Amino acid sequence: TSLRVWAPTAGRVTAELGGDEVELAPAQPAGWWEAFTPGIGHGDDYAFRIDGGEARPDPRSQWQPH
Repeated sequence: TSLRVWAPTAGRVTAELGGDEVELAPAQPAGWWEAFTPGIGHGDDYAFRIDGGEARPDPRSQWQPH
């Protein structure tokens, strides 16, 4: 499974997954960030941090438990 988020002005993007932090890498086309995250699936709780800011839910997710 991959996590992707569009953050065109970000310098760093991470995802919080069950207490772990995963670094996302810049991807093409410009502005997208992604990380391969084996083991994450439907119903798992995760959030993105842009440049170390507040954890925010995935804006494209159809469902988040919190």
